[in-house]
Amino acid sequence: MKKILLSGLFVIGALTFNNLWAHSTAPSPPTPVELKDLKEIPPEKLIDKIYNVAEKRFVTFDEMMAEAIKSNIIYVGETHDNVLHHQIQEKVLRTVYDRNGKTRKIALAMEMFQRPYQTFMDDYIAGRISEPEMLRKTEYYTRWVFDWSMYQPMVNLARAQGLKVIAMNAPREITKKVTKTGLKSLTEEERKLLPEKIDTTNKNHRDYVYERFKPHITMGMFTEKSFDNFYESQCLWEDTMADSVASFFRTLGQVAPLGRHGASAPDAAARQEVVVVGGGHIIYRFGIPERAKWRTQMNYTSILCVEVAEKTGQDTPPGNSGLLELLEGYNNNHTQPIKDGLVQPPVGAGHGPADYLCFTKILKIDETRPLMGVQLSEPKADTKGLTIVEAVAGGPAAKAGLQKDDVIIMVDNQPISDMVDLKCALVNKKAGDKVEITVQRSRNEVPIISGRGKETKKVTLVLEIQKAKEAK
Repeated sequence: MKKILLSGLFVIGALTFNNLWAHSTAPSPPTPVELKDLKEIPPEKLIDKIYNVAEKRFVTFDEMMAEAIKSNIIYVGETHDNVLHHQIQEKVLRTVYDRNGKTRKIALAMEMFQRPYQTFMDDYIAGRISEPEMLRKTEYYTRWVFDWSMYQPMVNLARAQGLKVIAMNAPREITKKVTKTGLKSLTEEERKLLPEKIDTTNKNHRDYVYERFKPHITMGMFTEKSFDNFYESQCLWEDTMADSVASFFRTLGQVAPLGRHGASAPDAAARQEVVVVGGGHIIYRFGIPERAKWRTQMNYTSILCVEVAEKTGQDTPPGNSGLLELLEGYNNNHTQPIKDGLVQPPVGAGHGPADYLCFTKILKIDETRPLMGVQLSEPKADTKGLTIVEAVAGGPAAKAGLQKDDVIIMVDNQPISDMVDLKCALVNKKAGDKVEITVQRSRNEVPIISGRGKETKKVTLVLEIQKAKEAK
């Protein structure tokens, strides 16, 4: 109603004061907001704002996407455990699909899955395996661990629309090995799994990594001497993911062996890819974006989600937090030319940390995800079900009558054999939802042997958001 009234007033005003409108001047453009001045803006005024780095002004989501949609690759960098960052990623992917899904091949590339498990992701997108099977076969909960519910909407959209989902990360075993003993320690077979080119020569990138991980040296996680190996593992990580991004633009859009550039697909320029990844991999472009551009020659837009603390105090950093603290010191350095065939990152003036900065409040998954209020242990060999180590006093499980040593065997009539089953059974639950839990409880006088001495008990509990966490 308000829009209708305003529109009517505008028409009347235009007709009545026609001469006045004819002689009025266009409003002055807003005063540019310098990147360095963002830290002076009160945190509460930054939240939910989007900053266009090149134009030095705040824009709407639609304005950002009107430009980003022109790129072949759109990076959306996250803080892994911030719920709002994943909502932005899903909104970007949905916008790309809604606008271009009928005319372009679209893919979603995800840091959360490692390259050797691509086949299982393909099977899931094609409907050949279930969600629990995909999560188990990709070893999601051991190789990534961040709550699946944050990424599920993006993958569900891809599955519903038949979009390619690319497992872009490097095998964890290899990155861990390089961190300890360097690239030189890799076997010939291990090298075959990696890109031919792993660039470790970029001084700006090395300085950035050193400054970001300097606290790890202080904490004794590695030494100044071993930093070379650590940096090599970071470059291996970046180049492997960049190569994965590039794979979508190769012939037939198939994931070619790592490091093998392959022929560009005839329709490569018409393809579009949304890349969801940790913000540290795209900030200042010298991680994944420029390494992927060297491999594809495709243009890209980088969107960096930035956490902002709403208040200061013991549990929150002063002023702005997260990657915002990294905005100063790297945006006004110098630009390096092409070296050894690689485009060096455009760190120089006017480029900044990304094309767009999306500021959000700090919202962690534990503040939104309902819990049962139990500590659980994984099943031992040849057994199924999750044993309750503790039913937190006052929590949903304790209120429902569950006890220590109860073994959860079903949730809403879905069999539970391990933690993956439980997480999948609860992934779409909300606070206040009722959940039927079936447990086996040992009779005190009879030991549990081959199923004897057990009673089965069903209880209904109401999920709550609380501080207690299930064991991972």
